[in-house]
Amino acid sequence: MSENQSDISGESANIDREAYNEAAGKYSKEIIEAIETNDRRALVRTVKKYARKIDSMLSSITGVKWGPSVDGVIDIEDRSPEEEEGGEFYTVGNMCDRREKYELAVAMYEEALRTFKHPSVLNNMASSFKRLGEYGKALECCVQALKLDPNYIVGYARAAILIEAYAVFSPTPAIEYINNYLSKGDF
Repeated sequence: MSENQSDISGESANIDREAYNEAAGKYSKEIIEAIETNDRRALVRTVKKYARKIDSMLSSITGVKWGPSVDGVIDIEDRSPEEEEGGEFYTVGNMCDRREKYELAVAMYEEALRTFKHPSVLNNMASSFKRLGEYGKALECCVQALKLDPNYIVGYARAAILIEAYAVFSPTPAIEYINNYLSKGDF
């Protein structure tokens, strides 16, 4: 194996990192340009194009059908939101958020949630809503994240902050979220 390649499946798939980085850089630039246009439809089209082309390029390099649902390439239990179907939208949502394009970030997280319900997606959406001043929607994202994973301590912390610091109404008092955070955290 050359130094530009790395084994991703333990045995079968080698990626030429130089070719991957070149292709990813090209498509990342297109995505950044689409983010700057503030056009949700254009961004969704670009992200879908990006995902298909990167998956296709990886398949041709590795000889393995690449995609987030390919068992054996990535252990399902260890996947992050970026590695799941819909993960490209999660990643682009994060890019939008970093560029202070919060409406687009929310739109990308909504797209990600169509195929992949994960508390991290909802947490990041809550963060974008908070930055937009939509504190009630931010709290709802936290509540949804906690329904998906009652052990997701970030959701408890963010919910408590929204209730106390931003005076968001909640039938659940902030102290209950704080107590859950403290009881479930590994401190």
